[in-house]
Amino acid sequence: MTTVTLATHCHSRDLPRLHAPGVLEELIECHGYDFDEVLVIHQRCKDLDFYSSNYNFMVIDINDEDYPNILSKFGIPHLDPTGIELTHGWTGPHYYEHHCVNHLTEILSATTDYIVFTDADCRIVNQPSSWVEKGIEILEKYPEAFIVAPSDGGQEFNFIADSCRFTQTVSQQIFMGRTAQLKSLDFTNLQWDGKFDAPYGPFQEFYMLFEGWMFRYMRANNLYRAVLPEQWRYYHAMWH
Repeated sequence: MTTVTLATHCHSRDLPRLHAPGVLEELIECHGYDFDEVLVIHQRCKDLDFYSSNYNFMVIDINDEDYPNILSKFGIPHLDPTGIELTHGWTGPHYYEHHCVNHLTEILSATTDYIVFTDADCRIVNQPSSWVEKGIEILEKYPEAFIVAPSDGGQEFNFIADSCRFTQTVSQQIFMGRTAQLKSLDFTNLQWDGKFDAPYGPFQEFYMLFEGWMFRYMRANNLYRAVLPEQWRYYHAMWH
């Protein structure tokens, strides 16, 4: 029997929004899938109160002192000078460590066959059937598909298969993958080479965020992100 985890995360500013009555329920239900476990990462939310949903979910707290251990398990350096410079330091809105530890903790904590990652303000807005079921189908059929995502309206691709766009561009907003394969990630020898050469010119912080590490990993290993056709569509920044 196939098992799937849903994982999301928030920091202290967004904790009240994620845990407002009905919001977590909406986030879970929009995927149209009966998840086996739900993980909610609270990043630097120590001692903050939150509304408890009717759903059974596991809260995992991450604090500053946890960062070195989490990052080291995947070969990402703590307090890396290049990472700090590219992402404008600890208080920057896209500081690389803050944007890596959530997904890494979710990978470490998941106990299922597959894991679905979603930013707390992403929602599936259209799907003829659950995009999770379609994603599993693609992952089982194509070993070169490292991760699968619903459509965000983009057009980039390396090749087309099953009406999916296979690309090495990455967004960490929402995607799914094989849990065991993600647990084996090792970024040790994939430091940024100083070249701003990712397709479609993402902002400079990209190269040190989790999506930048994933981009380099997929490029080095001939793997791809499969983007589902437009019928399976999500929207980001529901709160902004």
